[in-house]
Amino acid sequence: MEANWEPETEPSFDLYWRHFDISSEDKLFWILPGFHVFHFLLLFLCWNHELAQIFNFLFLGSFLLVAEKINEFMASQSWLSKTNYFDSSGMFFTFAISFPVISHLLILVILWVKRTADQLVKVKRQEIKLKMKKSREGEILKEPKKEK
Repeated sequence: MEANWEPETEPSFDLYWRHFDISSEDKLFWILPGFHVFHFLLLFLCWNHELAQIFNFLFLGSFLLVAEKINEFMASQSWLSKTNYFDSSGMFFTFAISFPVISHLLILVILWVKRTADQLVKVKRQEIKLKMKKSREGEILKEPKKEK
């Protein structure tokens, strides 16, 4: 018996490519990942710019506030694909849009808490240095006690 086994059909590049085909009727429009990549890059590009972070936070936060209305509107439209991904319960919108946005907001909050803690440590160190300096000056100005 021969050990050579050959598949009946060769795997085709087209078979794999159709999962990534933008024009496919079943696939969601690819602007959604672009939205998340843009805000993730914006998060790191504005790492040291507090005002830009505040505007980004306010935009994404307000986006989350109106997420339910956006889901209802998108459920009534068929702009992004022929298949209606936007159901009435909003599960697709929650997983595809809201969770990544919440993660961006969480990263911003963690960054702000870290900066606040760093500033608190810096202020406390300055306060301790000032107290030590004052205590040294006080010791120098005081006259030594005379023993009897």
